[in-house]
Amino acid sequence: MITEEDAHRIVSMGADPKKVEINGNAKYDLLASQTDPAVETRLKKLLCLKPSQPVFVAGSTREGEEGILLEVYEKILKNFPETVLVIAPRHIMRTSQVENLVRQQGLEYQLWTDLVRPGVERTAPVVIVNAFGDLFKIYSVGTIIFCGASLVPLGGQNPLEPAVWGKMVFYGPSMEDFLDARKLLEKEGAGVEVKNPDAFVEKALFFLHHQDELRERGGRAGEAVRRSQGASERHARVIARLMRS
Repeated sequence: MITEEDAHRIVSMGADPKKVEINGNAKYDLLASQTDPAVETRLKKLLCLKPSQPVFVAGSTREGEEGILLEVYEKILKNFPETVLVIAPRHIMRTSQVENLVRQQGLEYQLWTDLVRPGVERTAPVVIVNAFGDLFKIYSVGTIIFCGASLVPLGGQNPLEPAVWGKMVFYGPSMEDFLDARKLLEKEGAGVEVKNPDAFVEKALFFLHHQDELRERGGRAGEAVRRSQGASERHARVIARLMRS
C-alpha cells in the first residue's frame, strides 16, 4: 500500500495485517527523473518571458473552475500587470468553451498549438493549452501554480508534478485522490489550500510580493519529492519475493 491510511483501509476490508506492506508512491520515482533545466530555458523563450515576469499556470482545470481562475487572474493583474496566464483544461475538447470564457472577460489569448509553430511569438496575456503531454513541462516556468479538479468536487490532480520542479502548489479543498501528496507538501509548507477566489487572490498576492519565500517553499517541495523516492524498488522486491515463493 502507499500510505498507512491505505493499509488501515484494506485491513478493515478483511486483508491479513501480516501480509500488508507500506511501500510509498512509485509516482515520486518517475517524476524526479523527468525534470531538466533545459526545459525551463526553452519554455521561457517560447513564451517570450522577461526574467522576472510572473506566470500563473492553471493545470488540468475542469468545468466550473476556469471562470473562478479568470476572476483571480484579473485581480492579480491589478497588482502585477505583466502576469501571463496559462490555462490547461484537463480535456482539450473543452478548448472552445475556455476560449469563450476568456473572450467574455475581454482578454486576448493564443492557443498553445499556435505558439509552438516556428516564427510565432506570444503577444497575448493568456495562453490556452490545447494539446496533450506538455503541462508537466509548462509547470517548470510557473510562478503561481494551481492544480485543477479541486475547486469543484472531483478529487484533484497530482500536485507532485509542479512540486518536483521546485514549485509551491495551490489547490482547492477537493484533493481526495491525492491525499498522500497533499500531506507531503503541506508538511513542508509548500501546499496551499484555497477555498474561494478571495482566499486565492489574497494568498497569491502575498507570495508574489514575497517571492523569496515562494521560492524557498518551492525548493522544500522539490526536496520532499526527491526524498520520497524508492517505492518502485520496494514494490519490485515484493513482486520478486512472491514469484520466488
